[in-house]
Amino acid sequence: LKSEKVYLDPKMKFDNPAEMFDYYNKNSFTINNKEIFLTRGIGLTDWEFEHKSVQVGKIIGRGQFGEVRRGKLTLKTGAVVFVAIKSIIEGKLCEFPSDAPGDLVKYVKEKMWNKNPEQREQMDKVHILACFA
Repeated sequence: LKSEKVYLDPKMKFDNPAEMFDYYNKNSFTINNKEIFLTRGIGLTDWEFEHKSVQVGKIIGRGQFGEVRRGKLTLKTGAVVFVAIKSIIEGKLCEFPSDAPGDLVKYVKEKMWNKNPEQREQMDKVHILACFA
């Protein structure tokens, strides 16, 4: 495998993004004669969780679009809830069965994934018990 370095400034290359951001959280760099400081990262939205908050368990079902696993989610309040985790198979998201309701297909494609991925938190408007992103 070819190992490529990551960088913002070609004079300073790093083995991985974590090393790069760790360095630039403490040091500035220059682009187009402008000194740049990384002052803060992009925070999580209310509906996003850190990976460490999710425990993925055994598969409980498989379907055309992916699989469902048992899991535990630690909410931001500290409460732990048992969840079903849906994983979508890459490339399968928009391949709906021919008999799928047109309104559902349109909603998923336009609102949740293709055109407005930032609106995925609106999944509570369809018949889903709860959705944690």
